Amino acid sequence: MRFLLFITLIISLSFSKEIKNFDDAKEFINDGIEKGYFPKNIISFGVYPLIKDINLEYRPILNWDKNAQCDQHNDEVIIANSDENSYISCYGNDNIYILNDKNNTINDPAGDNIIFMGSGDDNVSVHESAIFVFQKNWGNDEINFSDRYWGVSTSKYDIKGYDGSFPYQHTNFIIFGDDIKQDDLVWIDSKILMDKTTKSTITFNQDKKFTFLFKTDPIKFKDTGYFKANFKPSELNLNKLKIDAYLENDKFDYIINHDKSYKYSILKTKLLDDNKTLIFDEKYSQGEIRDFKIIDDFLITAQNLLNYSYIKTYDLDLKELQSFTLHGKIFKFKKYKDYLYILQNYTNYNHIDQNENQIFIYKIVGKNLTFVDKFDTSELVSFNILDEKIFGLKFLRGFEIYSLKNPQKPNKIYNNDDKELIWIEKFKDLYLFYFSNGTIKEFSFDNTDFQEKCSIALGNIDLFGLKKNSAFLMDNLYFMTAKDYGIYILDLEKCQILEHINTKTYLSNVMKINDKLLFNNTESNQYLLDLKKYFPNKKFKTLKYENLPKPKSKIDKKLSEDEIQSLLYKTAYSNSKKDAIKYCQMGGDPNFKGHEKSTPLEMAATLASFESLNAMLECAKKVGDGAMIDAVFGTTHDDDNKFKLITLLEKYGGNFKATRDNCSMLHYAATNASLRTIKYIYERGADPKLRCRANSFKKPSEWAKENSDKEVFEFLKQIED
Repeated sequence: MRFLLFITLIISLSFSKEIKNFDDAKEFINDGIEKGYFPKNIISFGVYPLIKDINLEYRPILNWDKNAQCDQHNDEVIIANSDENSYISCYGNDNIYILNDKNNTINDPAGDNIIFMGSGDDNVSVHESAIFVFQKNWGNDEINFSDRYWGVSTSKYDIKGYDGSFPYQHTNFIIFGDDIKQDDLVWIDSKILMDKTTKSTITFNQDKKFTFLFKTDPIKFKDTGYFKANFKPSELNLNKLKIDAYLENDKFDYIINHDKSYKYSILKTKLLDDNKTLIFDEKYSQGEIRDFKIIDDFLITAQNLLNYSYIKTYDLDLKELQSFTLHGKIFKFKKYKDYLYILQNYTNYNHIDQNENQIFIYKIVGKNLTFVDKFDTSELVSFNILDEKIFGLKFLRGFEIYSLKNPQKPNKIYNNDDKELIWIEKFKDLYLFYFSNGTIKEFSFDNTDFQEKCSIALGNIDLFGLKKNSAFLMDNLYFMTAKDYGIYILDLEKCQILEHINTKTYLSNVMKINDKLLFNNTESNQYLLDLKKYFPNKKFKTLKYENLPKPKSKIDKKLSEDEIQSLLYKTAYSNSKKDAIKYCQMGGDPNFKGHEKSTPLEMAATLASFESLNAMLECAKKVGDGAMIDAVFGTTHDDDNKFKLITLLEKYGGNFKATRDNCSMLHYAATNASLRTIKYIYERGADPKLRCRANSFKKPSEWAKENSDKEVFEFLKQIED
């Protein structure tokens, strides 16, 4: 008996409590608010963000079926408990949805909703703040957000009446119930999150901007920061990125990436074999990221906007530490000892001849930067720090050298006017000078002048724009890109070209991935070079990482009557003849008034969607009275479309005597239809003497006073007598 009781207890603890009704939902929410895994309020959007308490007071219960319609004036609990898939369409309220084990669809374009996801493959579209609850063994779900309020980041300065009670970064929530732990979750794509123990997935149509909370690990919040879920990383092919720069340290690699709209971000990654990377986190910037460096155990970036720029520092988990603003553009920055040197240019666009080039000096104190001094540098556009010296490059006008014996007061010690020089780098005891004509020369320096040792002529190519990320040095071999001239491999000891690889595409960056070099550019073109070919005796480290699991197969989704009917209704908006025919043939009824409170045929008439309307008419073979009214309703169509609609509907038996609230077709046409249309409707039976209950019992002639065509009023006045 004890053994049986023990087995029973184990079984009961192995499964999450299923949320089936409003009482279950309230129990989960109240427990979550008390323990810290459910927000006690939500941000509602209007003129400004506003904190709104989670409302668990009594609300009507709507068990969803084919005939269900939401109450537009009251918040409801909507329960999908049909034996078939449900298509739930509601508007404007703060609803609570409870889904079952079928494949359900929710379309809720407004309101702040709480959605308990089921174990089927669900598809949810929402437009404002939402809280999603997932229990163990959910399905393969999709969450679609509009761009309007997607993933809005909040701060106490944005929210009306802020009282410290909303310490979350994002206004949308994913809450995981019993038996789901952070370690169970893995990003298998930038927008697909999976429970690797069950293969359940969530696919987002936008970047992942949710606050994630766990019942298994509740958090007691204070108004001091934001909780961030530390999931397993997502795996991504590098050719999906547009890489501008790359850095590495002992644990992680950092990539500057931009999207098609040139929105820049920093990716915390780990490069893998096979041209892939694991993405652990992403931090978006305010502007173009011009330069970035890892200094000790923090990251510094220069972010340029129109005529000013930011220096921002982050820890190695991309948490922002410090930010300050400079006028103008930042060209480059370098570290020397405990100092950071920032080259900045400011142009006064009201006086274009007024340019300022300066180097700002900051002391590095812990993970903070403290301003020390600045000095004018006239024409410098770039610089490097080598051997306690600043080598400042002027734009095709040579270079100048500043001694850093006193790091706070650089002193100019050398000037050169060679107009072809574009960059200086160091190799062992020699200096590499890059010239715009495609020549690289090696020099020694005796503190008074440079002595040329040898020269490597790459040919008539342009090295302008060469940067550190364009080249990689290993032992005596130098691997470098040269714009659209491919890859050059130089032996710097022998001062000669070892190999030239014509890649037939422009490459601008190089990254070392274990025993390979990956050359790429910001358009995702790539070339992979095997280092073992050049260093056969060298041992390379290989990163091993568990293969990311594959999601479970989606449930074969056979559409229910409810789904077919709603999908037919949507063709009125898409005006798709093909889809209208498809859903009609599957059993959809153009004259059935379902969740949307009008029939598909009525909505097609309202929108003058002639393609889908013709298909529906062929399918239905008849026209409901509502479609006749909607064909002439309000100002939806111009008069030509009104006339085309009523003549089309007439062919399928349209009733010109149709009424709505005792309002005839003449009422709805009277305000803006032509005399031709008015006469056509009247001659086919529309009653000019009816008094409309929806508008103070007025006759059509009284509505016609708003019509710019005075002949319409006179005609209606004449026939009503």
